[in-house]
This record gives sequence, C-alpha cells and structure tokens, in this order.
Amino acid sequence: MDSAELLDLPEIEVDGYEVVNGTYNIAAHLRADSALCPRCHTASTHVISRYSRTIQDLPIAGHTVWLILSLRRFACLNPDCEQRIFAESLLFAKGFAKRTDRLNQAVLASIKGQSSIVTASLLGSMGIIIKKSAICLLVKKNNRDQLHGGQTHRNR
Repeated sequence: MDSAELLDLPEIEVDGYEVVNGTYNIAAHLRADSALCPRCHTASTHVISRYSRTIQDLPIAGHTVWLILSLRRFACLNPDCEQRIFAESLLFAKGFAKRTDRLNQAVLASIKGQSSIVTASLLGSMGIIIKKSAICLLVKKNNRDQLHGGQTHRNR
C-alpha cells in the first residue's frame, strides 16, 4: 500500500513527508496529466506555472495532518475561450478552502449540542486545529447550503 492509498486520496501522489513536533507535513501533487478549463471544458496539458497550497486533512492517529500541494496553472488551449489561465481544481476541497471536505464533515459531525469553544478544544485534542470562529462560519455556511439545496450564491 502506498502513502496516497493510506490517505485515501487516490487523486494525489505523495512526494514525501516530514513529522515536525507531532504534525505530519505531507508534500504531494495531483496525479492527472491534464486539467479541464472551468469555462469551456477543454483539456489542457500546457502548464504555465506552479504554486503551493496547504490544506488541513483528517488527523492520523491523533496527529495533525497538513497536505502541502504543488498545484499547476494551465493555459486554456481553446482560442475561442475567454479563460486564458486556470488552476487545477481539487476533488477533495473547495476553491480556497483551508480544510478538506471530509475534515469539514468531521468538524460538523462533532458539534452536536456543544458550543464552538468546547468543540474547538475537543477537536484540538484529536489533532484537528480549528478556531471557534471557523467552526461558527462552517456551521453558518452549512446551514445556508442546506437551506438553498447546496447551491452557492453564484449558481442560484
């Protein structure tokens, strides 16, 4: 079993990891050779640049896990498309999210009948670093999404 299978994120390739003060920092990149333009859905393999994005994932044995992803920006190859450059998207995290979707679900599941202060403390003891204000925002967004059937403001 390779480390990507251990993380249960088949779309990433783990490049390496280090353990610093009990925190796992996992360097990785997406396995796909190409990405689809979000506007015209044309596949592109023309990489313009790379950037790093850090996202918190579910803890491993009570230790905090940070995914340090090397992501690519692509050029859209469709000459009729208005989108010239786009970044590859993640299946396991929303646009600018700081946490994976599954970590957000774990946070939401742990709130049941507790204050955000108690929840943040409990999650901290399990290796999940999150502030009470972030918990409140996550609950608010989740409630808004449920109210509007999962639609965001952009696609309503």
